[in-house]
Amino acid sequence: MPAHTPAPRPNRSIDRRALLGGLTAAGLAAAGASPAYANPRGSGPVGDERRGTARLAAACVTETSLPYQSSVNSAALYYEPTNAAASFRFDSTMHSRLRVWQTFWDANTPYPVMTSIDSYGAYVNRNDGCVSMHNYGRAFDIASAWTGGTRHFTARYDIWKAWTGTELTNVRVQYWAAAASLHMHFAHTLTYLYNTAHHNHFHVDNAVSGSGLSSLSRSGTQTWSVQAMLNYVWGKGTGIDGVWGAQTTQHSDEVLARIGKGGSLTSSQSHWHAFLTATTRKGTGMQAY
Repeated sequence: MPAHTPAPRPNRSIDRRALLGGLTAAGLAAAGASPAYANPRGSGPVGDERRGTARLAAACVTETSLPYQSSVNSAALYYEPTNAAASFRFDSTMHSRLRVWQTFWDANTPYPVMTSIDSYGAYVNRNDGCVSMHNYGRAFDIASAWTGGTRHFTARYDIWKAWTGTELTNVRVQYWAAAASLHMHFAHTLTYLYNTAHHNHFHVDNAVSGSGLSSLSRSGTQTWSVQAMLNYVWGKGTGIDGVWGAQTTQHSDEVLARIGKGGSLTSSQSHWHAFLTATTRKGTGMQAY
């Protein structure tokens, strides 16, 4: 839960058909104001990855040992269900990783500097035997990111999955561009493909990647995301089944060749990072490739 809930900020109205930021390189329309999409809110399910107690044998942290944070660099934090500014308790390393991610995002997208992030929170005592990284302040649930009234991306799949045509295409491309940036900084990134509890947010945590960047393990969550990025951002028509097969290998090799990296995603960590960086840049219209 947020530490405080001051008066909500004004609603930011963005037409659902508009590009979230004006990404002409991606062939999408410029953002525009419209009451048709007024930064919709909801209090849908907030889920997270559950881990076995053998992995996290230590007791949960003391809540007061985690400092409150009200921003990630220049981006103020807001509580998604109330649209109000809020502070959340974070493990210091986790918060530092979010700062690194936000700096990467600003450097590799055409948007103005990010000024706000809508979230469902960080630390919470799940009363689940310490199997969730939220118990440690080492997880964060991201609903959307903004610069003023310009939306960078929205993870509210529960809302936009019903859209059609270019409206759906545009928002989905940007969703997977955001997912690419998060996968680079957090080995454990959950998307709407994971389960219905993640239809309204990205879940990220640093249980695996700690204080560094991620590596490719070809886990189910990484495989689903790579396949979706290949399909929706790179237009490869890749099947999204969570199985790393010949098609996924071929299509990702083709992308690496296209961006001038060569090799395969499994060749090295730098190949993995090159793919994720290029996907972020292409999906937001920063670079056409």
